[in-house]
Amino acid sequence: MQSRRRVIPLALTAVLTVAVSLAWAAPMASGAPTDPIQTVPRLTATTPEETASITAPAGTASLATTMTMTNVSSETDIVFILDNTGSMSYNLAHIGQAISDLVANLDAAGGSDLAFGIYFFGDVNDHYWIQADRSVTDTSAGGLWILPLQPLSATLTPADITTLLTPVSGLIYPYTGGGDDPEDAILAGDLVAANAGWRTGSQRELVLATDADSHVRTCPTACVNGNDPTLADFQANVAANNVNVTIVNAAGYPAPTWPAASGDVSLHDLITTFGEDPTAAPATSQDYLDFLSNEIILQNAAVAPIDIVPTLSVTYDDGTASTDVTASVTPAVATQVTPGGASVAFTVNATAADAAALVRPSETTTVYVEYTVQTTGAIVARQTITFAPLAAPPPSPGPQVGPTPANPPRATGGGSLAASAGPTGGIIVWVLVLAAVGAGVAAGWRRFSHRRAD
Repeated sequence: MQSRRRVIPLALTAVLTVAVSLAWAAPMASGAPTDPIQTVPRLTATTPEETASITAPAGTASLATTMTMTNVSSETDIVFILDNTGSMSYNLAHIGQAISDLVANLDAAGGSDLAFGIYFFGDVNDHYWIQADRSVTDTSAGGLWILPLQPLSATLTPADITTLLTPVSGLIYPYTGGGDDPEDAILAGDLVAANAGWRTGSQRELVLATDADSHVRTCPTACVNGNDPTLADFQANVAANNVNVTIVNAAGYPAPTWPAASGDVSLHDLITTFGEDPTAAPATSQDYLDFLSNEIILQNAAVAPIDIVPTLSVTYDDGTASTDVTASVTPAVATQVTPGGASVAFTVNATAADAAALVRPSETTTVYVEYTVQTTGAIVARQTITFAPLAAPPPSPGPQVGPTPANPPRATGGGSLAASAGPTGGIIVWVLVLAAVGAGVAAGWRRFSHRRAD
């Protein structure tokens, strides 16, 4: 008797399994690509994401995007860290004059969203004193934000930066004294690299100008976020915040190779630590401009070209290849975009088949092009063209009076639920119906079995 009692429940399970499997296997419409478009430093696309549609059989559509690689990112942050001790008075005047010209060069190189900061330092054993027309600040850290990092705007123009760096009584600012020869370049650089407030996604440049060796401080005399401000900590904060460092030798002559005093870091070693040439020694405003333009804009020719790979697909709703639209992308192979070089235009063209040649006239065909960086796979642009032959409803034949072959009587109650739900919805409805029927049959079988047992 037990085996007979299992027959209907097992059969019902098999029926439901088959029905659910059919519902699960029904094709589902594919969604639009959702992977985010990424920002790549120095690379811009005129239209990173665009769409179009073909409105009729034999129709066409095309989309184009132009990619350009600039020498600097459109969003660039630059902080100038300047030694303001007495020996720097002559050089600071030249540096200040060069910065306004540098701003113009940066804009021409593609830096359309520039932010600047200016930080002065001396020696932690000295104190700042600023004239009455400047804010008065005293700091035991031996440094001072003259201009916290902020974007150029209507309230901060290149002329305003020039004014900030205009000499006062023969110096840009009254000097900090300095005292002994080493200053606190490492402490100042470490503080700025860690805490400048760099903008997300920006190209980050730290320019440190000094003519002296550097002290190496320890807590509690001076700390950076709780750490000793050593050269290694400076390097760690630079790496953590993805900052490019340029050390400017403002001594007026090649940095000497003799060792620094015990515990200090020589100017020569500070320069070479960040990959600079210790023999470079700008002396005039034009020298500083040329040096900074080469370091920040041209990156010493270290900015590599980017290869862009276009990937084209033409598919129906279910993801299979479509023959109802033919499409091509030009250029069709990996193409190099070079810094400061000619722009590259990518174009996709699509043509729909004639109405008589359509294989699946009831389905949408999607032409999709994805542009990626060859080395990283980052998506930098995408283009989508769709063709839906039956998207537009046919014209209305006009009002009908009485039942006709084209206008049969409607069933009351809203018609068939399964028919109105579409193919996938219909299967799901039948699954529910079978489940209800099966449950009723199983309940009846149990009652019948109990009666026989009694």
